[in-house]
Amino acid sequence: MKLTKIAIAAAGLALTGGYASAGNFQTNSTVIAQEVVISDAQQIVSPQVSYSFANPVRNPTNDTYFQIQLKLDQGIWQVPSHSGFPSATIDDTPVSPGNVGNVALVNAAGLVIANAWAVKIDDKTIKATFLVPKGPGENNARVVFNANGVQALSLVQPANPATDVAYDGNRIKISGLKTVVGDLVDCTSDIKKIVGTITQYPDITDPAFTATTANSSSSSEDKAPNAVNSGPVASFPVNLKVSGEASSPIAVQNYSQQGKTFQYQSAVGTPQVTASGKTVQLGTVRFDQQAQGYDSDLLNIYGNSTPTGTFVTTATTNTGGVELTNFQTLITGEFAADAKLWLVPAGAANAPTACADTGYAGGVSPVAGSATVGYTNPAGINKGINYAVCYGVGGAAVIPTSAFNARLVLNKAPDGLSSTAAVRFQEQNNACRAQFNVGGGIRIDVRNYASYAKFGNSGTSSTLRIINNSETATADLYAQMIYADGKYGAWGKLPDLAPRAAVNYSNRELESFMTNAAAASNPFGANATNYSSSGGAKVDSHTAAGVGDRVRIVSTTGSTLRVQSYISSGSVMIDTSGAQGVDFEGLAAPLNGRAPTTDAQPNSQDAINGLSR
Repeated sequence: MKLTKIAIAAAGLALTGGYASAGNFQTNSTVIAQEVVISDAQQIVSPQVSYSFANPVRNPTNDTYFQIQLKLDQGIWQVPSHSGFPSATIDDTPVSPGNVGNVALVNAAGLVIANAWAVKIDDKTIKATFLVPKGPGENNARVVFNANGVQALSLVQPANPATDVAYDGNRIKISGLKTVVGDLVDCTSDIKKIVGTITQYPDITDPAFTATTANSSSSSEDKAPNAVNSGPVASFPVNLKVSGEASSPIAVQNYSQQGKTFQYQSAVGTPQVTASGKTVQLGTVRFDQQAQGYDSDLLNIYGNSTPTGTFVTTATTNTGGVELTNFQTLITGEFAADAKLWLVPAGAANAPTACADTGYAGGVSPVAGSATVGYTNPAGINKGINYAVCYGVGGAAVIPTSAFNARLVLNKAPDGLSSTAAVRFQEQNNACRAQFNVGGGIRIDVRNYASYAKFGNSGTSSTLRIINNSETATADLYAQMIYADGKYGAWGKLPDLAPRAAVNYSNRELESFMTNAAAASNPFGANATNYSSSGGAKVDSHTAAGVGDRVRIVSTTGSTLRVQSYISSGSVMIDTSGAQGVDFEGLAAPLNGRAPTTDAQPNSQDAINGLSR
């Protein structure tokens, strides 16, 4: 591969005297993936940097001299030790082979007019001092840094380095790259850059002398009017993008099975639930190529290998492949007590579920609301392939409604090398975030409810106003009594509520739908204690007078809901709403804090476990 050149087109370097044309920095810098930069000791070969002159650079009667300096804004130069002028007298010869310095002045045909050694002034600045032999003027000449720097980083030293310097030992390199790039941030696509600036000083005859601003001349190209002398030497994009996509529509709990299995939310879309209802595809994760930066060999695009990634214990190559330990998804949320999670190849996103009940046996059980699942394959892994995030249950415990926060990580293998090594094979991890859901997730307790069963047609009564303020989701509605003594009562299905619609229910109307008995035994498992029920398939009045009961409003398909409650007694009506229902359309904490990672309602009206059926 030929390294990308940086061309600094500067018209009329004043080597023949009197020219003052402007320099123009034109660049197409070497592009190196951020992933392959892991330490400041690591070195890459500097790209070829060229500074072009439009006017003749030779004097027909006298030898001439000049010094050119290249300064970086970041990074550290690593330059082989040389002094003086290169030993060979070069005059219109090819750049390589031969005893050519690592900086050359070449003509339009690419033949060398003069050559020099790069010498380090400080970490950021190198210089090259040229003796230009007399001769006919050369138009369109240019200075080329790293004139022989086109070989691979792994180039072996030749048999006779004394006469052939076109090998690794004489190439100009750059270190300090980790300071430039930093640690990869989740979901980032930022491009980092190293910028170089050229200055030119005429009439510097001693290669050991370092020119300063005191040696500057009005005939120096960088001082010409409208000169643009800076540009990127190297750019560092993030090559790989990790992403996740939630299944749509989402799965909900199947309350005909007491909420212990999954069901599909609607008849529109592609099912993500297995026939048994015990496994759901929460969504898919994948990684893709988003940039074309080189690996650290500067020959191969990082991520452009086949397969894209291999699973290894130790990284040993820098030739474009991604060396992984696994493709990992860390999921946090509230899970069923018998939940397990796993990853499988899925093909297209939102395709018919790739998750199968058979994966449950090998799944990972969450611990303290968190599960980490990884994917490996001896055949490797490829970009652009979706991997399904599978959530399975045993069918013995209630499935909580939950928003799941996921962190997706391409975990890279270590190389086992010292942090001071100049060549490294380890790569930085790529990571991003996603969110998955089970259930529409609305459970609201109306804290003060005067039931028709207790108060009848006279006396105190309650009225509920239920509002679906979603723009897109139809909310299915359920209601269930929870008595003041903590017992569950009858429940029932209310008519669905369309997007933006509202409905009012008197206590008598509401209770006419509540004709199903609460579960005889605790359906919530460890999520509830001292479970009991009362009243069978209708609302009863067993609690003491003067102590308000509650009614629970639930939606499994809605994404946001509001419930207002009013109590009337005689001619007096009181708004007892107190608070509104939580909006689950926002991201769960800790991403923006609008909704918690469990099913508690942060804006009060706080139902915990859903319907007891």
